[in-house]
Amino acid sequence: MSTKQKKQSKQKKGLIRGIIGTIIIPILLWIVKPDIFKPILDYMAHKDEIQLKNNEACRVEVKDYYSEYVNTHEQLRDDINYIQDMYSKWLENNRTLPTEAEEKLKNIFSRLYFILKSDEGDTLKQNMERWLKVLVPSIKSDEEEYKKLKEQMTQETTENSGYSRTPLTPALPDLTDAMEAYDTSFKTFINDEVQNCVNRKK
Repeated sequence: MSTKQKKQSKQKKGLIRGIIGTIIIPILLWIVKPDIFKPILDYMAHKDEIQLKNNEACRVEVKDYYSEYVNTHEQLRDDINYIQDMYSKWLENNRTLPTEAEEKLKNIFSRLYFILKSDEGDTLKQNMERWLKVLVPSIKSDEEEYKKLKEQMTQETTENSGYSRTPLTPALPDLTDAMEAYDTSFKTFINDEVQNCVNRKK
């Protein structure tokens, strides 16, 4: 064996011994003196516990700060379902709704302010405003806009008069689609705010 080969063989043996030592020594220490690792394990467990508590505290803090937006978000699906139901009844009853239905729709309209400002939020808000103004003329903000919407509704109803909607297809699907997009966006926003809060506490 040449001098170079002997040197390489020696280096390999040294490397193997080093790897074995790195693995074996901690195992032996764990068997002989398990308490030696206790401070490290305690620290890691304590750190995880603090992280969990910070996460929980931050989620409460963020939800409290954005409470109006959170409350509105939690009611949105029910609100949209109600709008869709009232739209169907509105068509069935010669485009009229009972007073109590109009009052509830007005309450829904008043909560639109607390839809989070974002592309998804703006789309949802605009769609909800549009249909609420169609269903409840008294909340329209612009007479000409309302007339335009009524004309559009008349045209759409005429064009789709032969269409039979299945029970599985909701009325005003644009609201459903906009809600799904906003739901994802809102949850992502809250999670990001929670993470920012946790990072500040580190």
